[in-house]
Amino acid sequence: MATDSQQCVKRQLNGILIPHSIVTIHGQLKHDPDRFAVDFMKDDTTASLHLNVRFKEGKGIICNNKNDNVWGNEEFQSDISAFYPGKAFKMDFECLEDSFKVSVNDKCLLTFNARKKLLKDINYITIWGDIQVHGFSVKLM
Repeated sequence: MATDSQQCVKRQLNGILIPHSIVTIHGQLKHDPDRFAVDFMKDDTTASLHLNVRFKEGKGIICNNKNDNVWGNEEFQSDISAFYPGKAFKMDFECLEDSFKVSVNDKCLLTFNARKKLLKDINYITIWGDIQVHGFSVKLM
């Protein structure tokens, strides 16, 4: 989770997501980022999606889920070229019945096949790390 120099933002959803909902985050990376993450959470022990962008150790994007405090198998993507230190970005998460489609600045970044498939179980999102959050919205389709 976030250290003292990192930001942590929590946004309540209370089970409102339905298929094709789009969660949008407007943010800006710090000038020398280590990492930031976005977590779609049921509760403190269960995450439908954990997306962790790492700029230093283990450079890349890790996607995973957590069920009753047990992590699943990590999916790793080495290309982080969508993110630039010190620069603003828009990140969209299209929430589907069986996956999350993630785009950055309107370009497809990745698709994570959901292992926990009930969108209505997602109660909140946390955004943490070396990022400044400027905006957050949910569009229900």
